Amino acid sequence: MKNLKFYLSVCLLACSTMVSAQFMNSGSKTSVSTATGSAGTWQGLRVSYKPVTIDFDGSDEDATGFSADYVFSFKLSESTPLFLEAGIGYQYTGYDEDELEITLHSLNVPLNIGYKHAFSDQISVMPFVGINLRGNLSGKATMDGYDEELDLFDDDDMEDAWKRFQIGWQIGVGANFNKFYAGISYGGDLSELAVETKLKATSVTIGFNF
Repeated sequence: MKNLKFYLSVCLLACSTMVSAQFMNSGSKTSVSTATGSAGTWQGLRVSYKPVTIDFDGSDEDATGFSADYVFSFKLSESTPLFLEAGIGYQYTGYDEDELEITLHSLNVPLNIGYKHAFSDQISVMPFVGINLRGNLSGKATMDGYDEELDLFDDDDMEDAWKRFQIGWQIGVGANFNKFYAGISYGGDLSELAVETKLKATSVTIGFNF
């Protein structure tokens, strides 16, 4: 909850600052032309390191995650630099603690709405908020003392099999430096991965646009 409040505060502050700057610049035809002209649509590749927290029935456990994504955007307004950024990507989540090891492979489809403010033709910042659709492709668990690997999505292996499809949320901010991208976001599951089990993660992202 503290992390969520922090990211909300940062993004709301960034939004208000950028909106104010947009209106202040509206008096100058040259400034408006520069800001909107450098805020065109984009495609890009992203890689993220994700410190993951697995909420097992109210008990938080630390895990590690990585993802690789392809993203693309649509302009939502001709007068305001408001964009929809969509994407598709692969995510790995790994947990190894005590006598239990879990690996999870997933496919993510993020959908974000962002306000992109261009400081120049080369530099821009965009706070965003959105949802994430996740399809869990495979999940395995191994425990000390057991020879067989458990399929987390198999009813025969699990008393309560894990869910294949989930929906989540995220909020964050990204910055573009010429074609290079860097961003940070925080998000979590809205639907359960398993009974009273959800994931939440901070994402530290780098990439490039083309």
